[in-house]
Amino acid sequence: SSAPAAVRLSDLTASGMRGPIGRGGRLDIVAVMASMSVLTPTPGLVIDCRQWIDPWAGLERSLAALQSL
Repeated sequence: SSAPAAVRLSDLTASGMRGPIGRGGRLDIVAVMASMSVLTPTPGLVIDCRQWIDPWAGLERSLAALQSL
């Protein structure tokens, strides 16, 4: 089988809405990143901000969560 070209990330908030990656969400970002690390070639990463209340702030929060790993 082949690796995906990209992984699209978005989290779910406690209320079930789409939201930024990080605190309070349901996504286990450590597990996602570990899974991606064994794929060859390494897929791209897309942070999916669709339907977020504040996409720019959410993008910054998501990037901070990824950089803290």
